Amino acid sequence: DVLAHDTNDLYTYAKFAFGRSYKTKPELAQREIVVLDQGTGLEDPVVVVADRVRTVAETAKSFLMHTRAKPIGGGTTTITADDGKGRLFARILLPDVATWSGEKNGDAYRNRVESTGTDLESLTVLQASTTKTEKMLETELVTGLRGLLAAERCVVFADDASPGKISFSHPKRSERTLYVICGLSPDKGYQVKVQRRGSGIAVTLGPGSDLMASRAGIIAFHGSLRGVKEVGSGTKSK
Repeated sequence: DVLAHDTNDLYTYAKFAFGRSYKTKPELAQREIVVLDQGTGLEDPVVVVADRVRTVAETAKSFLMHTRAKPIGGGTTTITADDGKGRLFARILLPDVATWSGEKNGDAYRNRVESTGTDLESLTVLQASTTKTEKMLETELVTGLRGLLAAERCVVFADDASPGKISFSHPKRSERTLYVICGLSPDKGYQVKVQRRGSGIAVTLGPGSDLMASRAGIIAFHGSLRGVKEVGSGTKSK
C-alpha cells in the first residue's frame, strides 16, 4: 500500500506499507525509498532503502534482493554483482552487525540480510553503475537519526519524530551539503539551523516558516554554515 510519494529532478521518494508480506501481521512494516537522481550531480543513481518493522513476538526478518549474476562479497556488508556492462553495488548500513549471504535461487542469486528480535530498523544503499566503476561510493551514517552521508548528499529519515526533536549531526566533508529529510509532518513549516559541532556539522529542525515540507513530508535543501536554500520545489507529491 503506497502511503506517500514525491518526485522532482533531484530525487524520487516513495513510502509504503508491506505488512501483508508477513504470515502474522506485524504492528508496523514500512519501507521508504529515496532515489538520488543524476540531477544531484552524482555520476550514478543512488537508491536508499529504509525499512522499519515491529512485531509483538521475536520473529525472523529478512531483506531480500535478487541478482542474475553471482555477487562478490558475500559475508560482508558490501556486495557487487555484474550483468553485462552493468554493475550493481549494495551496502547494508543498518543493522550494524548485518552482512549479506548469497545463495543460488533458480537462475538467479538471492542475497539476504537477516535479523531477529521484535524491532528492525534497516538502512541499505544501492548504486547502479557500469563495470568501469571499481568502487562503491563512500557512505557514512549520521548521528542522532537514521540516515547517511554520501558525497555531499545527506538522506535522513525522521521516522515521525516530533518537530521539536529533529536533530542530527555528521562529519563535515564539504562547505555545502544537499539534504533530503523524509518523514516530516506534511505541509508543515520548519525552521532549519546548520551549525558547527566540534569538527562536524549539526542540523536542527523545529517549528517555523523557513522551509515547508511537501505533502509527502519531505524537505530538500542545500545547507551550509552560511544558511539554507530550498531545492526541489514544485514537486508532484501525494
